[in-house]
Amino acid sequence: MGRLNNQEAVWVALSDLFLDTEISYEFIARRVAHVDVIALKYMLYFEVAPICIGNLLTPIPTIWSGFNEGCLISDIHHHLQRFNTSRFYRFKIKLTAKFYKRFLNHEWLKLTAEIRLVHERQLIS
Repeated sequence: MGRLNNQEAVWVALSDLFLDTEISYEFIARRVAHVDVIALKYMLYFEVAPICIGNLLTPIPTIWSGFNEGCLISDIHHHLQRFNTSRFYRFKIKLTAKFYKRFLNHEWLKLTAEIRLVHERQLIS
């Protein structure tokens, strides 16, 4: 895939939380630390999770080494188009986001802790 814009790069980084491998929170944090935490939380639960959650909910996840960037970005753009044009779809996503927040709470807490460490290291440097 060609050069990603900032938002797409964040989507790709956050998609690593949905892989069936050991998660490198530090690696993800370094790629997303420049984003406001509130915006990042929204991106995780309302943009990335609706597309990637299926990989974690499957008994035998099919994606373990990384999502295909092109497909991921295309799927998220399509999802956002539906989110912005369909009241029913938007309502559905808002409901499922409550589940995502509970299901991914541990990952979110670990990621935000790593982001704080990245910010602290930047202050020291």
